[in-house]
Amino acid sequence: MLWGALENPDAAAFSLSRGTIELMIEKTYIVRFRPPETTVQVLIAASAEVADDYLVMFKANGAMAAMFAMEVVESWSDSETDLLL
Repeated sequence: MLWGALENPDAAAFSLSRGTIELMIEKTYIVRFRPPETTVQVLIAASAEVADDYLVMFKANGAMAAMFAMEVVESWSDSETDLLL
């Protein structure tokens, strides 16, 4: 059974989507802010999406991990792909 193989069920979750099982694993995201902040926020999340004017990040269990107004976000990337969006 797949659930028994997980050592940390909070770090990964399975979802049934269109008849397939999809594994969502949390990874490290880096969010860079526009001046005058010029700071970086590092957080752990399973996914990131833009909803309206916000960058919203979710944990593998579906809970919201963070939300940032897009007007203050310069860019973001994840540790897996390290692509700037």
